[in-house]
Parts: sequence; structure tokens; C-alpha cells
Amino acid sequence: MSRPQRTTFAAAATGAIAGLACLILGAWGGTPGRSTTGSLPAARIVRLSEVALAKQRTFVLAGTIRSGAAIIGLRLVSGDGGAVSEGVLDSNAKSVGFVGTIRYIAVHGTFFVDAAAPFWGQFVTAGASLSSAQAAKIVAALSGRWIVLGPSYTKSLTHDLGALTSPRSVATGVLQNQGTVVKRKETMLHGVRALPLSSSGGGTLYVALDGPPLPLQISGSGGGTSGRIVFSYPKSVRIAPPRGARTLAQVTATVVG
Repeated sequence: MSRPQRTTFAAAATGAIAGLACLILGAWGGTPGRSTTGSLPAARIVRLSEVALAKQRTFVLAGTIRSGAAIIGLRLVSGDGGAVSEGVLDSNAKSVGFVGTIRYIAVHGTFFVDAAAPFWGQFVTAGASLSSAQAAKIVAALSGRWIVLGPSYTKSLTHDLGALTSPRSVATGVLQNQGTVVKRKETMLHGVRALPLSSSGGGTLYVALDGPPLPLQISGSGGGTSGRIVFSYPKSVRIAPPRGARTLAQVTATVVG
């Protein structure tokens, strides 16, 4: 992969992660600002839920987000306060930054990606330094295997991904983004007593009533985005680097030398 292509890959891949973060963190609708219900119990519960999530060492996010014709599915597992994470992301639209399924593992600053040909084909194209046949061979060699990304890619990707995997960042990005909030009738959600808190922006946050007031689910619509994200909190997670991962340079060298 030539230097211009590597630069394009880094920018596009980072943009894809950043775009996902914006879509997912926007699911709890509304525009940040002064709330007329700031002194009411509902607003205090939102704040307590934010604090409880920020303190978590492990959590899982799973759900589906729709933005126009784009549909994004995700399952992200975060451990060690966000220092390690892994996940699966699905997209049906290039507007998100990729089409198909991406698996990733991030371990203490090292980023691994396993994606199919449609993903790699966006970044590896024929040009001055690559023939069409060589580009096709590189895409085939990258597809369906774990690729460890270099420091320049990893720094950008882990920074943007942190918006979805750091407990503090998720708590701030999701739970502070609300308008006027009102309490709804207590309900059972995923086997847990939950209190729905509805935002004037169109989203509903469900907070656990037993134990710490952790967020259990965010659903609804607002700003052209709709969907549902479910939170769960395993006691521990085990995330390790995948075996047999190769670098972009190693894979490229096997094709073009």
C-alpha cells in the first residue's frame, strides 16, 4: 500500500469510527443546554446515572442505530476502564464509512482489525504504484484475517473509539446530552426494575432502580437518528490480542514485494 493510500486509509477509518460515535452518542436526543427541570428528581437521577457509569470498569453496549437509510449494528465490550475493548460493527451504508462487518480488538494502545473485502477495497486501489491485479491481491490478502495497525493509525482510531469504550466518555457523551427530562412509570427491563426518563429531544433513558443507578437502555429518536442501545455490566471481561495478526506492510510485501 503506497503512502497516499495509507494516508487515505487512516483518514477514512478514523472518520468511520468518529461517525459511529456521533450517531450512537446522539441517540439520547436533545440539545445540550439549560434545562427547565434541572432541580427536579429526574435531572438528579440522570446525573447519578452518569456518575455510576463513569465508575464502571467493565460494560457492554449492544444495539442498532438508524440514520436516514444507514443502519449500524454494534456490540462493544469494554474492560479495565476502557484500556481494553473488542467489538463487532455492521453497516449497510458507505455514508457511515464502511459497508459490511468489522471486528476489532484494542489492547492497551494496539489496534487489530478483521474485515471483509468491501472494507479494504475502499482503501486499496490501483494507482501509480499499484496495478489493478496487485490491488485486488492485496485486498484478498487483507480480508478475513486479523491486521495489526501501526502507531499512526492506532493513535487516531483508539482516540475516537474511546468515545464508545471509555466509561467516563460514554457517561459524559450520552447522559449529559439531554433536554428537559421527565420521569415515566416504573417498568421491568431485561429482568431489572427500571425507571424511564424521557427527554424532550425524543430519547428515553432507562435507569436501574436496584443497586447503583446504572443506565440500562437508551432508545427513541431525535435529530434524524433513531435506535436502541442496551447496556450490561459483566463482572469481568477477558480481552487479549488475536493470534496470527500481521501488519499492513507484511501483507502488502507478500503481494508486491
